[in-house]
Amino acid sequence: MTNKALLFVISSLLYISSVSIVSAQNKYARDENGQWTVSIGDDLPSFEYITLTGDTLDSDFLRGQVCIIEFVASWCPFGKGQMKAMEDLIWRKYVVKKKRGYSNDLTILGFTEDFPQDTAQFRNLIKEKGISYPFAFDTDERVFTQFVTSKASVTRLIIVDRDGKIIALEDEFYRDTFRRTHHTIKKLLKHKK
Repeated sequence: MTNKALLFVISSLLYISSVSIVSAQNKYARDENGQWTVSIGDDLPSFEYITLTGDTLDSDFLRGQVCIIEFVASWCPFGKGQMKAMEDLIWRKYVVKKKRGYSNDLTILGFTEDFPQDTAQFRNLIKEKGISYPFAFDTDERVFTQFVTSKASVTRLIIVDRDGKIIALEDEFYRDTFRRTHHTIKKLLKHKK
């Protein structure tokens, strides 16, 4: 191989690897300053979604119950922590075990922001973490952008009351904010005497 041909091969490989790096960076690039497009007190926006089990539903399905809407991705460490906390501290306690003194009209609906080619990775993650509450695909961010600007940071949580009003908006996942979320859910589910 001539020096000229070798130089061409090396420069081609460098170009291909730089394109791959930029592509990966763009794939996961998020705008940390992404803004909410809804506010506390707003009605839940209308949207349709397809669950991981293939069911097509819409936001009307959530009416009349306390609802937590969650946006996560398999590549986001905040999302993994939030999913595990939601499963262990809310879903299992108030829905699966139906804790005494609390109504059980709670649903959690998680949306995966994973790209279509990564859905197997997400399915493996929820199986590995033992997540049993329902999830839906939102790979095109059609639902996500009903709540926040496009490319906003992924881990988001919205709490909606039985009347379909948004009562809490959380971004990222931290133990202190999750304690607040848990307290809000307990208040909403407490039976009236």
